[in-house]
Amino acid sequence: MSAKTEKKFTFIGGYDDFLVAHAGKAVYQEKRAYSGDGPVSEEIISGQVNNLAELEKAIKEFCEAVYTLPMFASKKLVWFKDLNFLNLSQTGKSEGAQKQGQHFQEALLRFDPKIVDVLVTACPIDRRNRTVKWLEKEAPADYQTVGDSKKKDQSLDVLILQEAEAAGVSLTDGARRALLAKVNNSARMVSVEIEKLSTYLGPDEREIKEQHVLEMVPDFGESDFFEVAEAFESNDITWMLAAIQRHFFTNKDARGILISLERRNRLMIQLRALIDAKAIRVGWGGMSKAALEKIKTTYAASFQNLDSKSTFNLFAQNPWYLGRLAESANRRSLKQLLYRQNAFIRAFESILTRPDEQEEVIRALAVSCL
Repeated sequence: MSAKTEKKFTFIGGYDDFLVAHAGKAVYQEKRAYSGDGPVSEEIISGQVNNLAELEKAIKEFCEAVYTLPMFASKKLVWFKDLNFLNLSQTGKSEGAQKQGQHFQEALLRFDPKIVDVLVTACPIDRRNRTVKWLEKEAPADYQTVGDSKKKDQSLDVLILQEAEAAGVSLTDGARRALLAKVNNSARMVSVEIEKLSTYLGPDEREIKEQHVLEMVPDFGESDFFEVAEAFESNDITWMLAAIQRHFFTNKDARGILISLERRNRLMIQLRALIDAKAIRVGWGGMSKAALEKIKTTYAASFQNLDSKSTFNLFAQNPWYLGRLAESANRRSLKQLLYRQNAFIRAFESILTRPDEQEEVIRALAVSCL
């Protein structure tokens, strides 16, 4: 039988669990609406396994589901959900997993699509896995992948537009780029932040602008300190002091703030040096990846650990984020940025000796950094 002449089932795989779940849910809801037989005709089987024994049990349950005739409906809907063995993990590449993969393939070939409708979702997948190769090239499947690991920004871009449409809002190009940078490639955070922004707009305003994203969306992983860090870069003393007060209303420790400020400032020192060397032209829209690669090649000898994924490495940061930091760095001299770095160190020393006066220490730091 030709692999693609007759599509018996739907397979959705990918590299981001949220994107795969999002796509799988949409197809499942579509199939449910089409069947119209309700819960009595539906069966969901979890494919999340931690060892070979759990894998054997999951495959057995799936085989029983697709071979069992529906009792109270004209057609049965089976969703084999969240398979996590179609990769080259320790479980996925074992001999036992390969045998179970064969049983899985046999079940997908033998069931009757006139009686059973099958949806399979899997994450993460590896195209070198034997079963994945079979699903993609030989199986009678509607084979789909989402969230290509090499093109993740594009996948998230599509997700942003889908979530915005579902929420009844639109985004400007600047807002879309800003959101992509801030969620740090987290598809789950895209959904959460779009919902938050659409609620923030209210019923009379339906377009999310870049300023809305900057005001409301934290840098993913720095949510407790984002507003204070942004206020420090604004030179707006009223906002700075208000943001500090809001932070300490629910938090007592200032170390997170200082770490966030210091991380930004050490990147700004590097950017300021590159601006002075005329390697960077500061302007709207951030920095392109191509420009960043050119700088990396030209000044490689002046940097260490160029390929490391750390907050120290300028070239491991999001280009859009660096563009915004460059705008801030451009408003200050290298001498001012170095002063701020020393001021952060002095503030850290102060909170060690004055642990009960941390808010006062940060307020004094804010005034001194104007």
